[in-house]
Amino acid sequence: MLFSDVQKQEKGYAWLFLLVLAAVCSDFVVMVLFSDIRTLLITIPDDASYYFKIADTIVHNAFVSFDGIHETNGFQPLWLCMLLPVAAVFKGSPEAMMQATALLQVVLLAVSALMLFSLLSKTHSVRSGFFCSLLFFAAVFFPGVNGMESALLICMCVVLLYYGRRSDIIARSTPRGEFFFGILLGLVMLTRLDMVFLGGVIAAVLAFDVCLSRRPKRETIRRFVTVVGSASLIVAPYLLLNYLFFGHAVPISGILKSCFPHPMVNRNILELFTPRYTVCILIACCYLGWLLLSGGKRRERSSDVQYFGIATAVCATSVVLHALYTFLFMKWAVFAWHFILYPFCVVLIIGDVFYRLGQPRPKGVLKICCWIIAGLIVCAACVKVYRRHTRPLENSWHVASYNAACWARENTQPDSVFAMKDAGHFSFFSRRKVINLDGIVNNLQYQDVLKEKNLKKYFADNNVMYLVQHAFWNNESIATAQYDVISISYWSHLYSVESVKIPLYKQNEAYRSPVYYDGPYASVFVIWKL
Repeated sequence: MLFSDVQKQEKGYAWLFLLVLAAVCSDFVVMVLFSDIRTLLITIPDDASYYFKIADTIVHNAFVSFDGIHETNGFQPLWLCMLLPVAAVFKGSPEAMMQATALLQVVLLAVSALMLFSLLSKTHSVRSGFFCSLLFFAAVFFPGVNGMESALLICMCVVLLYYGRRSDIIARSTPRGEFFFGILLGLVMLTRLDMVFLGGVIAAVLAFDVCLSRRPKRETIRRFVTVVGSASLIVAPYLLLNYLFFGHAVPISGILKSCFPHPMVNRNILELFTPRYTVCILIACCYLGWLLLSGGKRRERSSDVQYFGIATAVCATSVVLHALYTFLFMKWAVFAWHFILYPFCVVLIIGDVFYRLGQPRPKGVLKICCWIIAGLIVCAACVKVYRRHTRPLENSWHVASYNAACWARENTQPDSVFAMKDAGHFSFFSRRKVINLDGIVNNLQYQDVLKEKNLKKYFADNNVMYLVQHAFWNNESIATAQYDVISISYWSHLYSVESVKIPLYKQNEAYRSPVYYDGPYASVFVIWKL
């Protein structure tokens, strides 16, 4: 039983946790199943529909492609694999597929919350598990239902953490436990490839143990080789297939977004870290600094508590390394879901610190403070739910994209070919071939087209009939329809060059949405016939 080892006096925390979990899951189920699909779209980023459309293309055409014309590897592999059965069941109904995916993510995060609560209850205390679960709901669960790989990543990290404790990977692991731990670590990295920082830190800890542990060298070397080797068995085939079929080991999105190994601090990237993720990074740094200054000493040296402390330190280190990499080498298209590990790491840190401060049982002012903090977390979560349900639909370009997709589905031929930047929702819901013009789910040949100024020929060769644009920053003439002709060009993020300009005439507009705001800019969703 999940709570079989919970002391009688603390079972109230366990039941209260289950009540909160049921309430949170019910809220999402109601929103997903009974709200207008446009309400759900406000919280689902455009990039999520890249996965949906690629999975749909694989199921229907056995072709790894976004547009049904060009092959691509612009996705995280494990999440795409999970979406394949969803696409097979709900083929022909993109709305139902998105709803099913959101429910799948709710299940993954609910399982994560249960396992995390159980783990903290066993390694620390039920009170630690309860209060950290409240923080998990507010900081991880709500943003995790986003259609991206976030929920799966958190679930895999919790499973890895839980299995490491069950197999006692630190104190007295067995070859079998080490092998499966490495397999899980490899799956975590396949969920998001930048989790290589987590894998690297774990490998470094194991290597450090080989050098300094008092245990037999043979045992520590075996553990290092087994964990690293089994993780490589999972990750290496994917990287090799990428290299053989696409000429590069990492997905094209990684090639276009990163300038590694040449550092380049991007001001726009820095702005993403304020204030939420900056606080997470600072908490991780302070926790690691405190561990170094205290020498890792603990008031209670049980193997469970030591394991959780080491695991938390590993997670905090990987967060700091990921942040440094993002600062120095990411140049474009970095979004909130890239940092879902950050608040999860803070949950682990607070769990460890809460246990230290809460021993023995808190009384008086400290106990009151704990309940006040818990109440604030619950209130913050309620506010987040309310804002999620009441955001105005008319000011979301995601909703405008869906409306335009419905128009295209009803008013164009099934073999029509469109071209568009940020083409996820429009492509998925229109059920048309849409070539992605920012390159994230295209291929490297398209980058050569941009560099060589051959975009017009590229459109002709691929029978592009319509050009689509959703954002017109600092150009009110488009939003007000007071123009005769405009020119649009596209940027090659591989070569840092601009494409040839494409002239677009007002008389060729096939579709125009009402005005909405894309950030601070008044904009419209326009489809031109070429």
